Amino acid sequence: MTDSDKAIALRPSYWASVSGGKDSLYMLNYILHHLDRYPLDGVVHFELEIDYPFIHNVIDYMETECKRAGIQFVRIKPRKTWEELYDKCGFPTRKVRWCNGHYKLDAKRQLSEWLNEVGFYVVHYIGYCADEEHRFNKRLSSKKLEIYPLAENGINEDVILEWAKTQPIFNNYYKTNKRCGCMYCPMSSYLNFAYLYKYYPENFRYMLEKMRETEELREKELGRPFSVISSNPKYNADYLEHIVKTKWLKKLNEMEMTNNDYVDAHCVGVDVDGNITVHWVALKSIGKTVFSNAVDAAKYAAEMSDYLISTTPLAASKSKKHSGNIFLRRTRHGQAQE
Repeated sequence: MTDSDKAIALRPSYWASVSGGKDSLYMLNYILHHLDRYPLDGVVHFELEIDYPFIHNVIDYMETECKRAGIQFVRIKPRKTWEELYDKCGFPTRKVRWCNGHYKLDAKRQLSEWLNEVGFYVVHYIGYCADEEHRFNKRLSSKKLEIYPLAENGINEDVILEWAKTQPIFNNYYKTNKRCGCMYCPMSSYLNFAYLYKYYPENFRYMLEKMRETEELREKELGRPFSVISSNPKYNADYLEHIVKTKWLKKLNEMEMTNNDYVDAHCVGVDVDGNITVHWVALKSIGKTVFSNAVDAAKYAAEMSDYLISTTPLAASKSKKHSGNIFLRRTRHGQAQE
């Protein structure tokens, strides 16, 4: 049997590809409620260790919903880890994004290989929206086996974005960001990096460490300064850390406050494992950030608290001690509360 004969013999298998972002969750919910129009043999998530931690919660929720509907849910990891590829290629840059072809897409290739072996070819459901023609028109012209349920039903991205802002499972991400990539994406905006610093500071520190390692290595190789996030070496990892902490963290907090009603404040606590947790309540948004050492936790709490106190009418008639934590509170009109 020739390869073309084998291709003809293969049968279609319909799979929803879900990243854990807003569009993929909305699309999966839509498909599960319209299985008469969108046959679904399975749902696949390409599991990356550089996904935001909240993505894992979204994927767990998706898997639960699929099991309830009797749909198989598969998680596929790339055959090489991000760390292994980093050791070989260095930190991905805007021009050389090995993290896509050699990392993410390897998981997609595994799905196709697996289904081909058992007599199927994959038809992917992808969460492109109706107003994202620029993203899927080229893919359609290349005859890829993909279906876009959101686009087919006239669902625009802004509708999903407004919905995502109200979903706690996304950990406030979409209150200030439109798209969600990987934590260490070189294409991230400063606002993305500020979110990473605020919510996952140890991941932010690790990312800067790896960026600096690559920049130092490339500088030795090229004989000139180098940046992984810009063609201008001035905007390197040192600059990124400075601008995020001095400018973009403030912008992020301001945007979150604009989207909510009141500020509560901060407290620092220690859990049973000895981890130090900074709890913060920014308007309607409640979150926490966990640190492994007290110095980083105290510094972070001070930065966040100083920002709130200096840039909002936050006042405390007195500090309230409660279970070893300190709380500051204001009403939405800036009146101090005890």
